[in-house]
Amino acid sequence: MKLFGSEQRSFSIKMFDQLKRYDLYLGAFRITFVQMFIIGASLVLMVGLYFFVEKTKMGKAMRACAENTMTARLLGVNVHWITVWTFGISSALAGAAGVLIGLAYNITPLMGCSGSEGTDDYALWRVWNIVEPWWRRSSSA
Repeated sequence: MKLFGSEQRSFSIKMFDQLKRYDLYLGAFRITFVQMFIIGASLVLMVGLYFFVEKTKMGKAMRACAENTMTARLLGVNVHWITVWTFGISSALAGAAGVLIGLAYNITPLMGCSGSEGTDDYALWRVWNIVEPWWRRSSSA
């Protein structure tokens, strides 16, 4: 049984096809219901993250760890678990972003790969220009 292949896939959004009459027209521009849904969901996620970080005890611990892990550890914050939770929350938000972008675009196996080779080479060249003088000083000593 073939589960996955190399062809393009898109989310089934038959529900959104019925909502085309709610598209917003601003002169020559059209904002579709899917785009409004993505913007709304993103705003809800951002406001939720803001209130989580600013109003909860876990958020206060995250801010303390971001400022200074040694001081946070002295104040009784379990820095390891705060780091785990931070990575978990960021992974969940990245997954939500992937689902939201998948609503608007087709998903392909090579998504994000086209044309990035030159950018990667440039980034490596910039990092080498930063590291190389330091490496030469430390190796000659």
